[in-house]
Amino acid sequence: MAVQSLLFYNRSYFFEDIGEAFVKACATGHQNVADFLMDKYYDDINDKVGTGLIHACSYGYYNVAESLISKKFCDWKDNSEGKALIQASANGHFSVVRLLVSKFGHKQNVKNSMDEALIRARV
Repeated sequence: MAVQSLLFYNRSYFFEDIGEAFVKACATGHQNVADFLMDKYYDDINDKVGTGLIHACSYGYYNVAESLISKKFCDWKDNSEGKALIQASANGHFSVVRLLVSKFGHKQNVKNSMDEALIRARV
């Protein structure tokens, strides 16, 4: 993968902050890049994982969202999953909404976000 080679060579060449590169990968649907960055640079991007989830859900990138959720070391401290649910619903990405509800529907912050997600839903 060319991205891996470039990042190994000089990871600051393209982005000042590796977290910025991670969020951009999530927002543009580049699951392989997002996975690589999470696996290789998690300590540098751990505070950006929630932001990446929100962007992936907002743009409807189901595979990226599913991959981020499946990572066992993700810690959703900032209500990212609730915000992601609202964004996915507002933009009409209902497969992503189903994914989020199935994975996080039991959490109180997601339950609290469901009303707003319904109000913003595009049908």
